[in-house]
This record gives sequence, structure tokens and C-alpha cells, in this order.
Amino acid sequence: RLATEFNLNNEIEPHFLTTEELKQATTEQKNLRGDILIHMKTYDPKARKYVMTKVVVDITVINPLADSNITSSAEPKSGILASILKREKEKIKKYSELAEKRKWKFIPLVFTTLGGNGTSTGSFLASLAANHPHQYREDEESKKTSIILQNL
Repeated sequence: RLATEFNLNNEIEPHFLTTEELKQATTEQKNLRGDILIHMKTYDPKARKYVMTKVVVDITVINPLADSNITSSAEPKSGILASILKREKEKIKKYSELAEKRKWKFIPLVFTTLGGNGTSTGSFLASLAANHPHQYREDEESKKTSIILQNL
């Protein structure tokens, strides 16, 4: 919904595998999909300019207070941020290589039930804002965008 509101071309649940690869893939491999593939401008530091990129995102919502996310306070990386970073790393490990094969950029979008989000999520939302024609205006479009983001 967010990509559509920003008028960005998008595809829901894109396969990481090509049509040919899907013919020979296992059931587990066939089930590997991103949540949304978005065609958007991203900054290429090597070229020093914005370029059109296919970005595949995987959206995850975690409860940092769930038993599986609570760690001992004696651990150096504990708490809500550690839960977010852990999930981001898991998603990157699972999907980034597959995305690279398709020449896509992979971004894990991790939100918490307490309203927090991961660093990748913040960067991605900033990129979306940069693609939006009304990015910093206080008008109805900006208010609508804000409401959509809050309801993710």
C-alpha cells in the first residue's frame, strides 16, 4: 500500500528465483519470496548520483518483550535494539544473496509492537520520502503518508 501511495511501481511477493530456476527448485526454495519489490531511485555512491533500482523488502514485526527476544541483562547487546538487529541480520542472511543474483537491493524492514523500527527501516523510509514529490510539505498528501506509515 505504501509503494502504491507513493506512485512507485511495485510487485507483491516477488520470487527470488527466475522462471527457469523455479522449474527445478524444491518446495522450500519456491517459498522464498520477498514481501514487495519496488522500483525506486537510490543513491549510488560510486556513480555519485541517484539511479533507478529494484529494491526488495521483507517486512517483519517483532514483539521485543516476547520470551524469545528477552536476553539476560548481563549480555552486552540486550534489549529492544538487540532484538531488532538480530532480526535484521537473520533476514539479510536469508535473502541478500538471492536478491543480489537478481540484481536487486535487499532491505529488511523490522518494526516492533512498541513502535520502534530498525536502522534499515529508517533509511528505507527516508529513501521513500526522497522519491515522493511532496516530501516535506505540510499538506493533505503528507498527512496521508504519515498516517499510512503509522498504520504499518
